[in-house]
Amino acid sequence: MAKRKSIIETLYNTIVVDGAVKTPTQLAKLAKTSEPTVRSTISRIRRLGVAIYANVKVDKKGNEVVTYRHGEPTEYMKRVGSTMIR
Repeated sequence: MAKRKSIIETLYNTIVVDGAVKTPTQLAKLAKTSEPTVRSTISRIRRLGVAIYANVKVDKKGNEVVTYRHGEPTEYMKRVGSTMIR
């Protein structure tokens, strides 16, 4: 029987490796967990140095919806990150 992937592994593969843009609800269903767990896991992935951005979009009903995507870190983020390593 195959071992189930961890939540952090599932979210990392979905956002970073596959390049998907997903909402917390979609990620929670994918990882079979709750939205607060998804948010905390995204924070853990960010602390590992991966640039994951939260974009706020407005849907057809006028509601604000957060989507997560992977992107290249800005020059400022690279400079700050390199000073933290020293």
